[in-house]
Amino acid sequence: MKYKEQYESGKEKELRFVYDYTEEFGLFNYKCMATEQEDRFEHWDVLTYKHGKIDVKKKRKIKRHYSTHTNQYVFELQNVLGKPGWGYGKADFIAYEQENVWELVLLKDLQEIVENSNFEKLTRIGRRDVYSWIPNNIVLPFVQHIIPKNIYYDCSRTALPKLYHEPYQSYLWSNTQ
Repeated sequence: MKYKEQYESGKEKELRFVYDYTEEFGLFNYKCMATEQEDRFEHWDVLTYKHGKIDVKKKRKIKRHYSTHTNQYVFELQNVLGKPGWGYGKADFIAYEQENVWELVLLKDLQEIVENSNFEKLTRIGRRDVYSWIPNNIVLPFVQHIIPKNIYYDCSRTALPKLYHEPYQSYLWSNTQ
């Protein structure tokens, strides 16, 4: 999968998360999506009234060419530019995608888990990123909220706001005029 496809896949997952989040907590708890600058440099994707800033992490494979996804959680210590990774960003929560749910974990809890453990720090050849895989049995006790995925979700028919920092209500209003 090339970078552009990965980016688009990530954005699609963010919209899917917002859809499922608003189904669970109500539309009034959703505020806006992050701008590209906020996403890249502050490391958050969705702003909500109930949970603050949330960084959405889609389900990952340990290796890109593997056919199955892992039951471990990834934590990025350093990004590909050699700067602090999303594990040290400004998000309040990380939303990890699972098969049928999203799991919200406080970023501070994840930081504490990584700092107080001896997880292997990995990198990729030719990249400056550093990350660790955390076993699910260590993270599960720290899950604050479980958000079920709506089985009827259809991304082609979703009326979620596509523009950044645009409240949902004004999006609906502008499209009905």
